Amino acid sequence: MNAVGKMLVVLQLCMSLLFICFAGAAYSEQGKWRKEAEKAEKQVAELERDINAARQEKERSVGEAKRSQEEAERERDELKSERNALMEAAKTADALLADLRQERDKALAENKLAADEARARRTEATDLRKENASLTTALADHLKEIRELEDQIMRFTQQLRSYKGSEQDNLDEIARLIAILRSRNISLNTQVAGDLPIAAEKVDGRVTDRLLNNAGTQEFVHVTIGSNDGVQEEMVLTVYRKDKYICDVRVIEVQPDSASAIVIPRSRQSTVKRGDYVTTEL
Repeated sequence: MNAVGKMLVVLQLCMSLLFICFAGAAYSEQGKWRKEAEKAEKQVAELERDINAARQEKERSVGEAKRSQEEAERERDELKSERNALMEAAKTADALLADLRQERDKALAENKLAADEARARRTEATDLRKENASLTTALADHLKEIRELEDQIMRFTQQLRSYKGSEQDNLDEIARLIAILRSRNISLNTQVAGDLPIAAEKVDGRVTDRLLNNAGTQEFVHVTIGSNDGVQEEMVLTVYRKDKYICDVRVIEVQPDSASAIVIPRSRQSTVKRGDYVTTEL
C-alpha cells in the first residue's frame, strides 16, 4: 500500500472518530451541535482539500512512477539488447579462444617435436664430433705410420741404391781383376795356392777427417778402423749418421789403427761430416 492509500485510511479513521465524537457530543451537548457541526464541516472541507491534494500528489507520483517504469523498461530493453550483444560477443570470444587454444596446443606439440628433433640432432652431432675426433686421431696415427713407412722405404731405397752401386763397383772391380788376370795370362780356372783371406767381421768406427782433391772432384775421408780391425784395401765401408744413410767409401790405404777411403760418388746421399759413423756392414 502506498502513502496515498495510507493517508486515505488514516483520514477515514479520523472521520470515523470525528463522527463518533460528534455523535457523543450531540448526546452530551446538543446546544453546541451546530457549532461543532460547522467546525466539523470545516474540518471535512480541509480534509477533502487534503485528500484532493493527496490525490493529485498520488496522480503525479503515479505519473512519475509510470514514466520511471517506462524509462526503466526502456533501459531494461536496452540492457537486454546489450546483454544479448555481450553474450554473442562472449560466444564469439569463446569460439576464438577455443581456436587459439587449439592453435596453442598445436604450436606446443610442434615446438615439442622440434625440440625433440633438435636434441636428437645435437646428440647425433655430438656422436659425429666424437667419431670425427676418433677418425682424426686414427688418421693422424695412420699418417704417422705412413710417414714412418715412407721413411723406411726411403732408407731401403737409398740402401738399395747403395747396394746396386756397390754391386756395380764390385762387378767393375771383378771385370778389372779379370782383365788383370788375362793380361798376365792367368786362367780363371787356375787354382790358387795358399790360404784364402779371412772375411772381416762387422767393425764400427768414426770419421775423423774429410778432404777434397785440388780439382774438388774426389772426396777422401779418414776413419778410426784399420788393418788391426780386419780392414783391407778396396774394402767398401758404409758411412751413416744416427739412422740416416750417408754414402759408401772404398778403402785406398790402410794403417794398423786407421784407414783412408774415397767416397763412391754414385752412393752419395748427403755430405760426410766429422763424427759420422762407419761400419763394415749394416
